[in-house]
Amino acid sequence: MQSAPSSTAPRIYSIDIVRGLAITLMTVDHAREFFFKGISLSDPMCVGCLPPELFFTRWLTHFCAPTFVFLAGVSAYLYSQKPGLTQKELSRFLLTRGLVLLLLEITLINVAWTFIIPPTTLYLQVIWAIGMSMLSLAGLIWLPRPIMVLITLLLIAAHPLLNNIHFTEGTPQHLLWSMLHERNRIPITEAFKIRTSYPLLPWIGIMSAGFLTGPVFNQNILPQQRKTGLFWAGVALLLGFALLRLGNVYGEASLFTPFAGLPLQTVMSFVNLTKYPPSFLFTLMTLGVSSLALSWFEGPLNATKKILMQFGRVSMFYYLLHLYLLHTAACVAALFWPPATGQKFSVPHIGWVWLIAAACLLVSYPLIQQYSALKRRYPNSWLRYI
Repeated sequence: MQSAPSSTAPRIYSIDIVRGLAITLMTVDHAREFFFKGISLSDPMCVGCLPPELFFTRWLTHFCAPTFVFLAGVSAYLYSQKPGLTQKELSRFLLTRGLVLLLLEITLINVAWTFIIPPTTLYLQVIWAIGMSMLSLAGLIWLPRPIMVLITLLLIAAHPLLNNIHFTEGTPQHLLWSMLHERNRIPITEAFKIRTSYPLLPWIGIMSAGFLTGPVFNQNILPQQRKTGLFWAGVALLLGFALLRLGNVYGEASLFTPFAGLPLQTVMSFVNLTKYPPSFLFTLMTLGVSSLALSWFEGPLNATKKILMQFGRVSMFYYLLHLYLLHTAACVAALFWPPATGQKFSVPHIGWVWLIAAACLLVSYPLIQQYSALKRRYPNSWLRYI
């Protein structure tokens, strides 16, 4: 969830705009987490037992994390193009930024989710995945490009082949494997556990793919060329997804099942994919749409693009801000409208979640404008990490 690093070259607005669009959708998902607790969502979701409006609300937010991770890789490439920057300096920058993100994940972000100090569970989520992927990218950039491409493809496309590998709980191998590939809840002590929500292998591949795609965003590429290239890349990714999905051939554990006479449920089954960790088809679908979005938003700015761009430029700051705003608002709402005994506070309809997310974005907008101005005033300060 990183803003594109500053350089002497003009910014590519579409990167910030698409990142801003992703963070607005993430606001909806997190509003659901805090305000719509009456229905628990599995991964993949239950097609036959969820109302379509809830299913597609959750499905739309699937595009957030892959977009952030991919664009973080693109931003790392653009940073590498700063005049005079050495490979060693780039690697050190990625290591530093990755460590900052890991620190934020286990401190401010974990507290924002739980409001419990000291925590009883440490959640390793999307910021953890971005931070660890940056640490990995700091090493991958030293490899010859063909080898980096091969490793990237294997991490994205071949990791489903590892699904049948398991280790005994409590062993060091189990802890390592839970962080790399298998989503787990790991007890450390009787009072403390770790939840590996974002196993790392495919996320490292997605960030590396962003870095490898970075040359498309070089200033010597004409905007129309970039727009066309991104469009056809998105079409190719989505076509590959559709062909594999229709045949239930490879890349997704949850099989596509047509529902006779129920076209909406058939569509739901078709796009119902595994996110934790992201399956190969999940990555094809989400990055395909992200590529189309980058193509679509290439071109002159308008009012909507400018607003999205503001959120995209300070996405890490907004990420921290919106978690505290939503959680605080949920706690206050529960005081005024306490849930029944044994139940969790929840708004009555998913439509309320969208309204709450919109209110969060509206309240946050003046604050992100001020923070964005502050970052521009001190471009080389610690603010560049957030």
